[in-house]
Amino acid sequence: MFMDKFESEIFQSNHPLISHILLWCRYVDDILCVWVGSRELIEDFLDFRNSLYPSIKFSVGEGGGKISFLDLEITIQDCEYMFDIYRKPTATDVTIHGSSMCPFSHKMAALYYYIHRLVSTPHTTQAFNSEVGMKYLTWRNNVNISVDDTIRRKLVKYILGTISTLPSSFVRPKK
Repeated sequence: MFMDKFESEIFQSNHPLISHILLWCRYVDDILCVWVGSRELIEDFLDFRNSLYPSIKFSVGEGGGKISFLDLEITIQDCEYMFDIYRKPTATDVTIHGSSMCPFSHKMAALYYYIHRLVSTPHTTQAFNSEVGMKYLTWRNNVNISVDDTIRRKLVKYILGTISTLPSSFVRPKK
């Protein structure tokens, strides 16, 4: 709620530097801002943001043509955005082990998330094929599923969901 209020105050302030914001995306308290202005102007805008609530300090990370935001690495090349998966250096690729007493759906949750991210993020062919390498996660965590079949089903469902005119509540009876 605070960040929503904070953003409203910034964008309703009519601050002259707002015109330098080309893109503004926020997830909780992480903000991705594509800035079209000089380094000095972004410092001035940072000072403005930090002056609104002195107990909260924002910082700026510069990415140039490449920056990590949440679990994505975003590259701007030839005026196009390209996406790849970003993993922190501390990532262990450990999920709930297949031999644990957890319900199967819990064991699958992380893998389903990775597969959803794979099919719903616009990757280059090379990045897509590299990420399909998540098959090792099933081996490492002893979870017995076919990653290729799961990806195929999710891709079909995702593509049909983007082109279908049927309401999402429509269910075709099985024969």
